[in-house]
Amino acid sequence: ADGMEGGVSVDVYAVLKSVDDLEAAGGIVPAIALLEGVVQKQLVVVPTDQVRVRLRLAALYEGYTHNLDAAKDHLVRALTAIQAHKGASRRISTIRVVIYLSMIELHVRSSDDPSGALKDADVCIRIAEDAKLSSLLPRAYLTKAHLLMLLGSDDQAQQELSRAEAAARPHHNAPQADPHPPA
Repeated sequence: ADGMEGGVSVDVYAVLKSVDDLEAAGGIVPAIALLEGVVQKQLVVVPTDQVRVRLRLAALYEGYTHNLDAAKDHLVRALTAIQAHKGASRRISTIRVVIYLSMIELHVRSSDDPSGALKDADVCIRIAEDAKLSSLLPRAYLTKAHLLMLLGSDDQAQQELSRAEAAARPHHNAPQADPHPPA
């Protein structure tokens, strides 16, 4: 399809469907090549679509190759694309949290840059708290706890586990009803 200013854009959903089909058939290299071509030729102009493509590329690199640096690069670029999106809607915050969680998990898998991973974890938690993303907040705390355990900071990890447990409770900010009220 024709894009803005005479450029060309693609149907992202059709591309991602083709990638899914290639992956299912064992064609990981062609799937990665297809998506890399799309991003290198700048065929996606909508920031949220750019994020979809970058997240899919990161998942392919992480899942099928040893190239975790390429996966991280696509996550960072996805984060840059989503931050270019105007507004701070709940949907955009959710996407940012998911990207940060993926970045932290890659830090853990590659055993590099623990200070960067901790910083990403804190940013992720702050976004989830500010946007009141109660479904993602426990995972953010658990991911940070996992990272802290790997770094040998067991006391801090225990604090994050406690936060995760509290965040996972329904209405964790509301007073809890007594499960055994007096008769």
